[in-house]
Amino acid sequence: MAASLLNTGGIERDSEFKLYRDGLSQGVINCQKVVESEKHKIMARMGYDSIVHTDYMDQLVQYDRFPELDCFRDLPGPSSMLHRYIVEDVLIGNSVLMRLGELLEIPTPTVKALIQIASAVNGENYFEKGIRLEDLGVTA
Repeated sequence: MAASLLNTGGIERDSEFKLYRDGLSQGVINCQKVVESEKHKIMARMGYDSIVHTDYMDQLVQYDRFPELDCFRDLPGPSSMLHRYIVEDVLIGNSVLMRLGELLEIPTPTVKALIQIASAVNGENYFEKGIRLEDLGVTA
């Protein structure tokens, strides 16, 4: 979701936009790494390992290397700011992550900021619409 939100202009202007070809830069990857760090702290507190995806992003932006990653670079989209890369992530993944952070008293400032930005971009209140822990049967 971070990469999509940070590329709002490109996505809205270019119907041929490809996130993994057109939308990755070191700044975008840095933001995604902070999100992964917040997620990792929560997962670790719950006793789980978390998968690190940003290592692949570092390789994806090396366009002259790793030709085996061209299949990702060629994936189309997102096609709008209502694409599942944004809406599903904000309503499900990031909402749950933010609320788990609150429950476990682990700050998630970047995740919260991304939810706020997605809300502003799409004119929705994703803080209200996002999945709640109670919806999943999780109680304090």
